[in-house]
Order: sequence, then C-alpha cells, then structure tokens
Amino acid sequence: MRSGFLNSKYADLNRLPEPYCHMEPRTINKEYMSVYNEGQRLAEANGIVIRAALEYLGGSQARTALVKVSETSYATEAMTDQGILITSVHTNGRVRSALRKDDGSYVAVPAFDAEEPIDTMPVLLGFFPMLREQFEEVSRILDHMQEDSQNLRDYAAGDLYKLSDSIYRIFTEKRIETDLKSNGIAYLDPEAVTIGGLRSNRVLCGAPSVLAEEPGEKKKTEGMTVAEAKEEFAAFAAENEWTKEEEQFIPVFEEDFLVPEETLKMARRYVASRGERRPMVNFMWRGITAYGKSTGVEIMACILHMPLLRVTCNSNMETQDFLSDFVPNTNTEGKSDAPRFMHVESNYVKALERGYIVEVQEISRIKDSGVLVGLNEYDRAGAMIPLVDGTYTRRHKRALVVYTDNVGYNSCRPIDASVIRRMSFIIDSYDLPKEKTMARLELNTGVHNQGVLEKCYQVWRKIRDFCYTRGMTDGSISLSELEMWVLAVKLDGYSNFRENCIECVVSKATNDIEEQEEIISSVLDLYL
Repeated sequence: MRSGFLNSKYADLNRLPEPYCHMEPRTINKEYMSVYNEGQRLAEANGIVIRAALEYLGGSQARTALVKVSETSYATEAMTDQGILITSVHTNGRVRSALRKDDGSYVAVPAFDAEEPIDTMPVLLGFFPMLREQFEEVSRILDHMQEDSQNLRDYAAGDLYKLSDSIYRIFTEKRIETDLKSNGIAYLDPEAVTIGGLRSNRVLCGAPSVLAEEPGEKKKTEGMTVAEAKEEFAAFAAENEWTKEEEQFIPVFEEDFLVPEETLKMARRYVASRGERRPMVNFMWRGITAYGKSTGVEIMACILHMPLLRVTCNSNMETQDFLSDFVPNTNTEGKSDAPRFMHVESNYVKALERGYIVEVQEISRIKDSGVLVGLNEYDRAGAMIPLVDGTYTRRHKRALVVYTDNVGYNSCRPIDASVIRRMSFIIDSYDLPKEKTMARLELNTGVHNQGVLEKCYQVWRKIRDFCYTRGMTDGSISLSELEMWVLAVKLDGYSNFRENCIECVVSKATNDIEEQEEIISSVLDLYL
C-alpha cells in the first residue's frame, strides 16, 4: 500500500504550496507521532496526505471537488495533466476511478508504478469523511486544523506530521479495508457518472463540474419540509419543557426532509383540537408495509418536538403487557432471596403519563381482539392508569397515541369495533402515488437518473401485481424491496438489473422455488 497509494512522486513535499514545501521530511519529535511504537523514532510528512487535508479544509476554494453522493458513498473530481480524474469511494472500501478525456470518453487510470502514475491525492480525499468519522485521532487533528484555519502555517509543524503518521498507519495496518490493488485502482464504469449516480447531493469542498447536478436534474418535489413544519408548530413546541434525557427520545431529521401529508394532517388536528372538550389524541394509520408510516410518526415527533416511544405487538400480547414490562432484576447482589425478574412501567404507560407520543405498531397481529378493548378506558385525556406499584396516575393531556398497522398479510386479524370507535380518525394508505414513490426512491438511493428509476419501478409494479393476482402473499414485495434493487444496481455500476431483481425482489416475494420461476418467466423474461 505504501509504495503505490501513499508514496509516489506525488508525495514529494516540494509539490506543496508555501509554506508547507519547506517542512522537513522527517521529525524525531515523538509528540508528532499519532501512535508511538517502541523502536519507531521518526514521523514522516507525506505530501499526498497534506495536500488532501488542505483541499478538504479549503471549502469552495479547493481545487479538487469532494461530494457526498449518499450516506455510504463519496466522489471526487480533480483536474490532472492526463484528464479529469473521477473517483468513487464507498464506505465498504470499494474504490473506482477513471480519467475523463477532453472528448468526453473515459479511460482506465494508470498503474501506480507506471511511467506517468496518477496522483492519488484525490483518491485519499474521498476517504477523508470516513476517516474523520471512524478514527478519533484523525477527527481530533482535523477539528484543530479547522478551528485555526486562518493560521495554517503556525501549526503545520505539528498537526500535519501527526496527520501524515496517523493516516499512513491506518492504511498500512489495514485498519480501514479497501479493494485497492497493489499497483492500481479498478476501473469506474462511465455510466456511474453519465447516468447520474455520482451526481452530488452535497458539495463538501471545491466546485464540481462533471459531478455537479445538471440543471433540472433534480426536480423540487412539492410539499412542506421539516424546517417549514417546525416553523408552523414553533409556538406549540415552545410550550414543551423536556429534560436532557427526554430530549434524547425526540427524533432528528434533515431540515430539507419532506413531511408526508398524513403526518401534517395528524399534527395539525392534534394541535388545533387541544382546547376542545374531546381533543384528538388517538389516531390510527393503516397501510401496506414499508409505506413509511413509522417514519411519518417519527417526523411528527420531530416537528412537534415531543419524545417518541414505541410498543410493538405480537400474537400473544395481553392487556397487561401494555401496562408493564417483565424484565430481569439486576439489583440482586448480596440478596439471595431477591426475585430474578421485576415489573416496570411499559413504554405505553410512560408516554401516557408524561405527555409523549407513543406508536403502537402492528395491532392486528394480536390474536385476542379483546386485548385492546381493555385499553379503551385509557384513550381519553385525564384517564386513570394503574401503575406497577399499585398506585394510579392520569393520562397527560398532551399524550398522543398513534396506532400503525400493516394490511394484506395472512397474520393480520380483525380489530374490535370498540377500538376503532375510540380513534379520532383513521388514515388508510394502501398505495403510494407514483410521483411520491419516485421522489422517495431518488432520495433514499441517491439515484437521480429518471430512466433507471422508471425502469425498476415499472418492473417492480408488474411483479407486485402478478403476485397479488396469483395470491402469493406469504413474502414481501414492498417499497423496501424496490429501494434495495435500485441501490444494488447502483452499487454494481448501473448494471446487473436482472440478477439484482431476482435477489432483491423475486426471492423476497416468495420462498417457493416454483413460484419464483413463475415470476421470472412471466415478468422478468418479458420486461428485463
């Protein structure tokens, strides 16, 4: 790794700008070594590491562009004598590079030991966000450098030696795995760039041109963002006073994340009805799995700034399970007669007592429909709730219960009418409109090419309709399967559509081999 990746002619300190080009190549100062091993007496300054750090901290003035493609991948774009170097770096260690020539064609990157090797600084730059997140020593050094970004020359003799030593050790000791070869980098399929899979969703430094989003490439989806929703409910949120511990249970979303219409409807009715004789504090949201119901409840907790707890139902659930949990007793030291288990308040009771939101998931899986009937008395604000110590408390006036339930599975059972009657209203979400599906698919996968998304969406719909028509409902063919298929295609350089469809969609639609073959012959053979 050292000779090919971090130690080529581009590691020469003479290639550094002023004043860094005057640094001594080595130092015996032990304080400059990130990890000191007995017998190791030198710390070397590496020009590739130093230039990558200067670019990373250079902001929009950096000559090399670093973009965040998704939560798991980054890409860099650098102008070189051989062309524009495009590199894709994935958190699983997958690295791909290609040179884009003036005529728009792409060629493989020269080997590290070639007569004119490629400068690997942009490749290393692609790793910097991961290095900063995974290794405390790197994070600490970069944080210090960023704090003193106006005085780079003052600390160059310290932080840059430490950073060089730290990153050298990380890669040579294989503390971060990569698929980099000993003499070069695997070829980046041009379609990963031309189709739009590497288009940035956030520029971390520099000013990309090839990797920049094309005008109109990402269409703004109509709807309210989390930031806008927070502003709408700011007055309500300001009335809530939570402890630091309670704040930990309030979900956090990106400010530009779109809020589902169902979430806004529940939040608005909940807040607007607070002064009514019968406020709306019990909702039910039914729909197909992976529609986004639980995420929608999380977003509601975020924009209302309320803690969120959850209860997940099972077939053997009893009414008492909603009121208390049976957990191991950890306070038995020196007490031979101490019980091994004890009852504690359930999430359901905690939320009702303290004014939180509680999501009760998959209630139709409960075998005995009378279980939820036993909770009807607690469905109104101010209701008395029994506690595990024999005392009682009242339901907080702000406590909000959202029952989310999947439909269409053999394990789903009828819900008692008295439970339905207690709901303020019920939202049914049986099919996400195509435009919202495509927007969600683009957001969650980082694939912005509409042709790829459309192709996968149409085939997925054909498979889903085929399964429903044939009564194949024992598996799962939700939006999650569609998202994983698109993501797998992206990770394979926008190839292997058929193979990935079989693995991500068909194999999960049914575990019956004959039924899988029927799906393949009746759908995939026609459309893929």
